[in-house]
Amino acid sequence: GIVPTDQDVLAKNYFFTKELEEGDFVMITNVGAYCLTFSNRFPYLLPEISLIEDGKITQIFNPLVHHDFSLK
Repeated sequence: GIVPTDQDVLAKNYFFTKELEEGDFVMITNVGAYCLTFSNRFPYLLPEISLIEDGKITQIFNPLVHHDFSLK
């Protein structure tokens, strides 16, 4: 369909240059409609959102703490 869902597969058997561990960040670029705006969030919490700037990772939204997703 035209709406991205959690059942879609972006890549199979993808080779990462290092082994991933729980808590690692994976950044996927050029995903088109696979963004928060088009995501189906009905049965799910909003995801955590992190900002990566100058090599520093800062969490800017945590759905367990923040209850309003509007910009301030």
